[in-house]
Amino acid sequence: MPIVRRQYAVRMLTLNMTAVDALRFSSDVAAVGSFRCPALHPLFRDSGPIGNPLFVFPRSVVAIRHDGGKSFVSDPNIVPLYNRNQTYSRGKVSDVDASDWYAVADDVLLDAIAAYDPHIQDRPDRPFRLTHVRADLALYFEQRQLFERIPHAEPLEIEERILALLDGVLRQMYGRLREETPNRALHERVEAARFTIASDISRTFTLRDLAKRAGYSPFALCRAFHAIAGMTATEYRQSLRLRLALERLRGREELTAIALDLGYSSHSHFTMAFRRAFGMTPSAFRTKEKPCAVSRASSRC
Repeated sequence: MPIVRRQYAVRMLTLNMTAVDALRFSSDVAAVGSFRCPALHPLFRDSGPIGNPLFVFPRSVVAIRHDGGKSFVSDPNIVPLYNRNQTYSRGKVSDVDASDWYAVADDVLLDAIAAYDPHIQDRPDRPFRLTHVRADLALYFEQRQLFERIPHAEPLEIEERILALLDGVLRQMYGRLREETPNRALHERVEAARFTIASDISRTFTLRDLAKRAGYSPFALCRAFHAIAGMTATEYRQSLRLRLALERLRGREELTAIALDLGYSSHSHFTMAFRRAFGMTPSAFRTKEKPCAVSRASSRC
């Protein structure tokens, strides 16, 4: 089936969008869109090459493989990165690929990266050197707040907050590039453990379960997981549950049902974890009775 794309000329941005994309904001500096593609949709597995460099905040869990690369778990704990004309395929984990994407004008993007990499002008078509980076809780929550505020905010505020998000992503990318030692086998084993957790978030796996699926010893997996994911497997699962909860709370499900479905033992356990992470209860977040408290969100939850 041929992919039908809609092209939007936004001064210094030309956005190539599919039928499952929706444009939320655009200016000559940046654009924001949403991608909502059910697993049964013809575009789910292959939605064509990326038109612009993008950084993306997932709301669900899928498997992504860039052409020529290894598959990785795309979930709310990370920020996938795409260069222009990037081709990739998608594998089903959740029933939908739901994510929010951000595009920045080429001159602005290269200027932002130049603060970290003075040689960026030598590779303008490949600004992002990794397929994904970590998204700490504060960065993820800031993005969700911005996305919800777009209909009510002035363009200048939106542009400034998008560039602040970009800077947070770049700090993660260049921090990882400085720290990372090339070890493909190690990354693949940790990805296997992440995939196991993300594909059945309500289940409580033992360390031996995860190690067996990753083909590693429990001790070696503990060390590798923390070194590569930046958190323990327990923290990863807890962080993923809380970020998925933000999406579930937009609906009308009972809080107890959400809590149990995400693997919490009770409504009170869920409420305690949510308040500790976001500075408010799930009910307050849902009704927006209290102001958001990003400053209280930590990178470990």
